[in-house]
Amino acid sequence: MVIALDSPRRPVPKPRKKVPDALIYEIMDGQPIYRKGYREVLSGKKTIEEIMGASTLQSVIVAYMVMHIGKFIDDDAYFVLTGESGVHIDHRNNLANDIAIYDQNVLTPAKISKKYADVPPLLAIEIDIEADTAALTETGYLYKKTRKLFDFGVQKVIWVLTEAQVVMIATPERIETVDWNKDVDLMNGHTINIGAYLAKKGISPVIGMPPTQQNNSFHGKMLASSLEDRMQSAGAFSQTDDEVLIIEEDIDLPGEAIPGAGFRISTTADQMPALIAELRWWKGMTQAQLGEAIGYPTPVISNIEQGSRKLELKTLNDLFAALGGELYIEFREKL
Repeated sequence: MVIALDSPRRPVPKPRKKVPDALIYEIMDGQPIYRKGYREVLSGKKTIEEIMGASTLQSVIVAYMVMHIGKFIDDDAYFVLTGESGVHIDHRNNLANDIAIYDQNVLTPAKISKKYADVPPLLAIEIDIEADTAALTETGYLYKKTRKLFDFGVQKVIWVLTEAQVVMIATPERIETVDWNKDVDLMNGHTINIGAYLAKKGISPVIGMPPTQQNNSFHGKMLASSLEDRMQSAGAFSQTDDEVLIIEEDIDLPGEAIPGAGFRISTTADQMPALIAELRWWKGMTQAQLGEAIGYPTPVISNIEQGSRKLELKTLNDLFAALGGELYIEFREKL
């Protein structure tokens, strides 16, 4: 596996028009995260109402999960919140969850108000990525939001990605992505099976993979074996019994398959911290394990992944070696 450090790309252009507050989906690190499709609203191609609602497939999945949770949840011990339930982490971070399960000893009656919850849920569930991720990439957004929820005290985060038909189960220790036809543990041994439920209802989602993803480029598609094994390019949408397919649509990490040598990812210096974190997660390593492999304490790895520590070339080389790859730098003249 080869990791390529690309020359800086042009920054994502900021919208010229003032963006209405209704188009702000979340706040991360003091910066607004806009709703997916907000650019079409600003250009007059769509109305705000057209990008606000969920698809019927998303709505059915949410309804199934809420109904299933209702069958086993102790109503005297937990709150089950839906409808983009707001989470106020601090004055620079306000997030939203499609489904959030709270311990009533944490979200007490005195904390129920017209404001966002300022305490963490036990479990947060997301159905697809509803944010505009042009500035972060979808992988970067997914990782950053999940990490912030963990830092706030959330014990488990589940992402349901309808186009890939997979479920990502994340805890502070590890991340696992499985086909949504498999049983997924929600909490206390209670499981869901989205694929089985949709089949029972006669719903057959069709994945419409864009032509740009049907070539030999990596383009955000990762194929992992049990997360501890190798990562390699997945040129076409395929899956074997012992392999888990991870797809991130429209990720701004262009790459190419290298015959007999895995794949090559290109990224920019400012996105390097997120890439390191993503690769660590896909490899099933904790920050402590990665730090031990290169002789750094866990807090240093945390600072590297947050982008608060300057990276030297030797450190980058050691990191990618520990992740099963190597650092490859090339110069590209700007056109």
